[in-house]
Amino acid sequence: MEELLPVIIESLIVVIGGVVTKVLSDYLKSKNIEKEIYESLMEGVNKTHDTFVRQAKKSAEDGKLTEQEIEQAKALAISHAKQILTGPAKDALERYSATRLESLVRVIVKSL
Repeated sequence: MEELLPVIIESLIVVIGGVVTKVLSDYLKSKNIEKEIYESLMEGVNKTHDTFVRQAKKSAEDGKLTEQEIEQAKALAISHAKQILTGPAKDALERYSATRLESLVRVIVKSL
């Protein structure tokens, strides 16, 4: 029995190491996906600013967007992000709620 103990311990260490490696790998992949989503939304915000927001502000008497234009700008930014993403990042973005997406867009806009 005593001679089996080192083999059992070694086997457990290998199994635990494999589980930890898998969990860490999955965590890092999810962080990469989140980064890819954030970057695509940032690109969408920048493109929307260049193609829609500037012109809308220029056309407005007070130089500000209306609530409807703000909603349209958010939708354009999100739409652009959805168009440029592929693979797991696109799948993850599709699972985000509208509230979460709009919140991310607001954070990005405030950071610019």
